Amino acid sequence: MNLLKNPIVKSIPLKHKNFGLSKSEFEQMVAMLKNGKEQLFEQIFLAHFESCQHYLISNHKASFELAYDITMDTLIQFRQRILTDKVSYGNLRYLFTVMASQNLIKHHKKNQKERLESFIIGDSQTKPEIVYEALSNAWNELEPESKKVLEEFYYNKTPLIKIANKLGISDSTMRKKKQRCLEKLRNLFMHKYSLTNEK
Repeated sequence: MNLLKNPIVKSIPLKHKNFGLSKSEFEQMVAMLKNGKEQLFEQIFLAHFESCQHYLISNHKASFELAYDITMDTLIQFRQRILTDKVSYGNLRYLFTVMASQNLIKHHKKNQKERLESFIIGDSQTKPEIVYEALSNAWNELEPESKKVLEEFYYNKTPLIKIANKLGISDSTMRKKKQRCLEKLRNLFMHKYSLTNEK
């Protein structure tokens, strides 16, 4: 995903890389933003919002709605970073796009984590803090190999066939292994959950 390796990117004029702004124009707009004037925020939106959204759709296979939400979140985050002097003139479009890509990856990891938790916990009506304490304790007791398998599949989105290749086992054996890891975690969770309820 390193855009800097693309020779086309290197040939783009510096002003274009920075939302159509020269360095002095950018610095002036930053000062205005800090005084409550939103022209810079609007300039970023007009110059790069649609382009970044399209990048997430074409390069990360995000849906239109998800790409829109992630780009909007990144716009707000980017604005905050400008206000706290954490953004420097240079290649602002690239920085914005990288931030959006990272936010999308975090979103996917969060969703995968929720899928795992939903599978283990089910539709428990108990107080969330009790359920998640039991799940956390169960996870801590799970042996490292099972943790690694579940982390790779659910958190890192690694396909089972790739995990199988790393471990030197067949695809079908990997599927069974993943199921056993889930069952171990679920059994540990149920044990911890019952102990918590007995308190």
